[in-house]
Amino acid sequence: MDSSKTYGLEIASIARPERRGEYRETRSVPVEISGFDARGRFFTERTETLDVSDSGCRFQLRAQLEKHSAISVRVIRRRNGMMMDDPPVLFRVVWVRHTTPGWMVGGAKLQPVRLWTVRFPVDPTDENSPEDSPDPTPGEPSAA
Repeated sequence: MDSSKTYGLEIASIARPERRGEYRETRSVPVEISGFDARGRFFTERTETLDVSDSGCRFQLRAQLEKHSAISVRVIRRRNGMMMDDPPVLFRVVWVRHTTPGWMVGGAKLQPVRLWTVRFPVDPTDENSPEDSPDPTPGEPSAA
């Protein structure tokens, strides 16, 4: 019996599913992260995202976080030189990796809000996706 085959299927033909089935875009967005660090102390830290997706983001922090902990992420926007007061959005820490000089964090949104000014591709197989393209990002002309 050929050790590379099992029940008539070649082992090489069995592929692992893709871990990320969602579009991500490299985007530096100023954010303020708040929550409790790994020692249980409240912290607030300003940083920038490294990439964003419709359901989350990745960023670097000095504070060490615990996997599965809850944090708030507030996008820092400015309009005409004035800081906008965007409400924070609740996230769950999905993963944490030690880096120099701190911690790389991947977070997933826990609230169904549009947070980023990025047009994410619409998944035609998602019955909850709108049939029309999303509203244009600020400053983009609308397709009429």
